[in-house]
Amino acid sequence: MKLPTLYKKTKTGAIQEWDCLVVNNQILIKYGQLNGIKTPSAKTCFGKNKGKTNETSDHEQAQLEAKSLWTKKKERERYCEDINTCEDVKVAPMLAQDITKNWKLIDNQFMQGKAVYTSSKLDGNRLMVHVFQNDTGEVQLEYYSRKLVKIDTLHHLDDQILNYIKNSGWNLPLHLDGEAYIHGVSLQTINSYLKKLQPETSQIKYQIYDVYLDNSPEITFSARFKNNILEGYTEIKQSNQSIVPLESYICRSRQEIDKLLNKFESLGYEGAMVRLDKEYQPGARSKYLLKYKRFEDGEFKIIGFSYGKDSFSSCVIWKCITEKQVEFDILANGTLEEKRIKNPESFIGRYVTIKYKDKTDEGIPKFGQIKCFKEDI
Repeated sequence: MKLPTLYKKTKTGAIQEWDCLVVNNQILIKYGQLNGIKTPSAKTCFGKNKGKTNETSDHEQAQLEAKSLWTKKKERERYCEDINTCEDVKVAPMLAQDITKNWKLIDNQFMQGKAVYTSSKLDGNRLMVHVFQNDTGEVQLEYYSRKLVKIDTLHHLDDQILNYIKNSGWNLPLHLDGEAYIHGVSLQTINSYLKKLQPETSQIKYQIYDVYLDNSPEITFSARFKNNILEGYTEIKQSNQSIVPLESYICRSRQEIDKLLNKFESLGYEGAMVRLDKEYQPGARSKYLLKYKRFEDGEFKIIGFSYGKDSFSSCVIWKCITEKQVEFDILANGTLEEKRIKNPESFIGRYVTIKYKDKTDEGIPKFGQIKCFKEDI
């Protein structure tokens, strides 16, 4: 089985090519620049769920995993099947690593007498705003999601953003990094306000917490975001403005970070974000940006559904699958009425974000709870 070739335009404008072929129980991949030397890789797969109704042979398992890899390339990494539709690369947001795997790095900063910068972790929709001058000298703003899907519902923020940039003294072009956020409102509801322009869209605030400057890519966090760094904690106030720079607090010990984490959680935030005084790394999952929370979350694909029993007979139970192709069930969230989802078959193939404490060896979330359905933004 050969899957369709995928293409992606790189930052230099070159076209990256990705091929995937299944032979017996092996996944054979080749990737590299179009018409250039390709790098090969291979993975051997073995059947799963022996003796169960969903048992797979070695070859079937290889096909399933190959299709999963191919889909991830398209949906997560923005590869395309038609070489003519490849988009120019935009500056993608810097993604966070888990702080629990990087405490040694943090401690080394403290031992060198360096501080880190801690802010609240928001449960909103990542939002990049690209600000530049076009060919006629006119300043333009383009809004993009984490996956670089263009958003056209937030241009009522243009004037406030331009005024904020002017007061910050930054030179164009630049890329603001933050979140579309409403404190106390679920991510799923925020997504609905973003996807379609409606009266509630005006409730969205743009919480800005970083910036990438094209002409100064090496500039460190304390220099590029200096106007919003505070020495000591001050009570977070909900602003009436639509543009809200997010304060970062200087920390010089683990105890100070933990104290802020407790404070943020008590105020209804998801956790804390810790930044090192380093350069912005577009598109990278960077050790310079660390998330700190007591629960993890992950995305899982919905492949089916069933219904509960007795008083829950009309409530939906989603069947999801892990990256290791292991299936598991999870009850729809919300009240009894909210669990009675209309047209559940329309959700098959979509991804759901699940909050969990830990994972089993097979990748199944422990004590899982659904946060929201992932949207294509």
